[in-house]
Amino acid sequence: MIKVGLLVDSLKVPVWINELVESLQKDQRFTIELIIINDAIKPRKSLKDQFNTVGYRFLRTVDKKIMSVKNHPFIRVTLKNSTQNIIQVQPIRKRYSDWFSAESIAEIKKFEPDILLRFGFRILRGDILTTAKYGIISLHHGDTDLFRGGPPAFWEVVKKEPVTAVTLQKLTENLDGGLVLNKAFLKTDATSFYRNQVKLYWAGKELLLSTLQVIAEAGIESFFLNKQNASFQKIYTAPLYKNPDNIRSVFIFFSWLLQSVKRKCVDFFFPLRWQIIYGAANENGFEKSLFRYKTLTPAKNTEWADPFLIKKDEKYILFFEEKHFNKSEAHISFIELNSRGEVMNKKPVVALQEKYHLSYPYVFLYNEEYYMIPESASVNEVWLYKAVSFPAEWVKVKRLLENTKVYDSTLYFHNETWYLFGNSKSDNKLSSDAYLHIYYTNDLLNDSFQPHPLNPVYRDARHARPAGKITEKNGYITRPAQISAPCYGYGISIRHILKLSKTEFEEVEMDTIKPLWNKKINGIHTLNMDESFVVADVLVKRFRWS
Repeated sequence: MIKVGLLVDSLKVPVWINELVESLQKDQRFTIELIIINDAIKPRKSLKDQFNTVGYRFLRTVDKKIMSVKNHPFIRVTLKNSTQNIIQVQPIRKRYSDWFSAESIAEIKKFEPDILLRFGFRILRGDILTTAKYGIISLHHGDTDLFRGGPPAFWEVVKKEPVTAVTLQKLTENLDGGLVLNKAFLKTDATSFYRNQVKLYWAGKELLLSTLQVIAEAGIESFFLNKQNASFQKIYTAPLYKNPDNIRSVFIFFSWLLQSVKRKCVDFFFPLRWQIIYGAANENGFEKSLFRYKTLTPAKNTEWADPFLIKKDEKYILFFEEKHFNKSEAHISFIELNSRGEVMNKKPVVALQEKYHLSYPYVFLYNEEYYMIPESASVNEVWLYKAVSFPAEWVKVKRLLENTKVYDSTLYFHNETWYLFGNSKSDNKLSSDAYLHIYYTNDLLNDSFQPHPLNPVYRDARHARPAGKITEKNGYITRPAQISAPCYGYGISIRHILKLSKTEFEEVEMDTIKPLWNKKINGIHTLNMDESFVVADVLVKRFRWS
């Protein structure tokens, strides 16, 4: 049983903290041993300080009013108390830091907490950092290698950073330079400071809760020892960020407003649409110059994405997601290519259609039968389909996963085991681009899939989400992954898997594909190949009335 103490400013806490605490209370491996409340008298800000931040506060207020958010993490609710052990502490306040008196330290030590979770107080200094056996765990809503200080998730938008990170650390006397336990990297929401912050706080909740669960599984002493042995503190050369003054806030506001108007105009006149490109492949690989590829352009108000290619006889069947913009859901269609790459049917044929959205048609041959695993995250299930008349008729044969959203399911058979890669999220408030999960089974058709113990193996929008089939050639296992920052479907990271087993996963990036060869192209996010062709999808600007 891990004894936990909470450091809070009040029993009224933001809802993201309350949800996290409720999850811990339901987990029998943890006990909330005590709650330490900040009883400091908070001084009122001077008129000068209030005046110096009026521009920043106006900017944030306008942003929050204009940009809608469904799930606000900052709504305050009363913490459901599972313990009667409440300690009120008046810290010794020194400039920006809080120190605990010897009496307060002694009172906290009576409960012998293993860890303290910091959700309140200011910068903590002194003996309180070592009062709990394994110290204080705290979230820093930013990447401590690049953005120390604050405000959270703000400067990443101003500086147009592709990703915004949240860091989980064990606090030390080194401000924002504690022992890093874990990080999560999300695509920066360039449209709104508030939206970016909201996403980051929900991601922080998941990061902290998941890490605590890993601590319970691994053993708390072993976990912290391993982290300490593997720690490496980078040199920090960036500034210590703080709230912008009034002049800087005015410039930021008008720049943000101008970018928002520009973005709306471009989106209206030149909406982005997915279409397919393809080139030649051979035993040595594929054509590396993407500007040489041929283009398959869908009709107006239609887009084609997620192309998968499979050979049958002397023909190549190209499956893809087809979305008509006068319909709410997409379906799976196909066209046929001959051995010279000529399109044999210019009008796509519908292969699979459901009442819900389908995409990413992972098609494969197994035991001389054709199977497909399309994405169906909207219904919280993953289904295996079998062709009864290839390529146009399919039936469901097995539910692979249920009660979970899985995006872009990608199957790979390795060392007598089937592995299913896909992005999943434990909460609807989380990003669909950042959390890579792996599931495995020995028997695809008869056994259930089990979650990998390292799940989520990534919390990183830059290389988590699958982008096509995993292939093996010349001893290299290659996994294409989506680069979902600075925008969804921006590029592809070509990764080589070094370790893959029921207990291990390790890979490295070997190359990247970015949409730089044509100014009309804004993204590329799926890559697949067969023995003769390689196919991909690209996100292009199309004039609305073309």
